[in-house]
Amino acid sequence: MYTKAANNGHAGAQGRLGDAYHHGELGQKRDEQAALKWYTMAAKGGDSFAQCMLGCAYEYGWWDVVIDLQMARTCYQEAAESGNGHAQRRLGTASQYGWWDV
Repeated sequence: MYTKAANNGHAGAQGRLGDAYHHGELGQKRDEQAALKWYTMAAKGGDSFAQCMLGCAYEYGWWDVVIDLQMARTCYQEAAESGNGHAQRRLGTASQYGWWDV
């Protein structure tokens, strides 16, 4: 069900598949590269949770992503503008401590 919707461009379904591969849910085995693929697609579609997850990936190097703090900031900013509370907190903390030129 999620796969069909995700393949048809539904950002929410893409994000849910990212979660499924990240956590090994919905009958999927944990697969970091599949999680990254689906979160990236969902983020491009405007899913704020996926945008935040990509921010974490770029900040912490999850899923073998090369750490890139400017990309982390960009992802968090997109998520924060859509109301994602975690992204808003990360940007607030970054601003407080002078990280990432926020």
